[in-house]
Amino acid sequence: MDIFNDKKFVVVSLLSVALVFVVFLIAGYSHLPLYNADVEDKLGCLIMLPEKHCSSGTSINYLGHQAVGFNIPEGTEIYAPYNGAFFEDAYADEANEIPLTTFIRARFGIPETPSFVVFTAIHSPMITSGDGVTAGETVALMGSSTEPIHEESNSNFVVYGDNYYLASLFK
Repeated sequence: MDIFNDKKFVVVSLLSVALVFVVFLIAGYSHLPLYNADVEDKLGCLIMLPEKHCSSGTSINYLGHQAVGFNIPEGTEIYAPYNGAFFEDAYADEANEIPLTTFIRARFGIPETPSFVVFTAIHSPMITSGDGVTAGETVALMGSSTEPIHEESNSNFVVYGDNYYLASLFK
């Protein structure tokens, strides 16, 4: 018996393949967990912020990165997302409007990898740049700023990944 000459077998096989394709297509459009969803699909509670602020994020594009922007009040604690190292990259001192001890960008690095989680916000660090951190440790406090970091979303706290899957920071 030659299976390629059996019309019933060929038709049933093609219909089976089409059915599997349709199931995956529907799963993708209805956001079933068969797909590796984007950050937009997984927005929940950002583990770097306290419960009352962690779910207020908006998916944005920031400096060419897929990011999430938040509008959080002054004094809000910012936590380390994982065990690693904390680095301050820049401080704001333009026209002396912001104190020199207030920083605008920081990174969390995972040892032995090129991966970082970056946040941009007017903040005051609670630890020294280059120090090791443990997951959940308070590393900074939000400062006050009248200007948003991302104007379109009115966000004063923006977080994105550099060689890091940002959606993994949401629970």
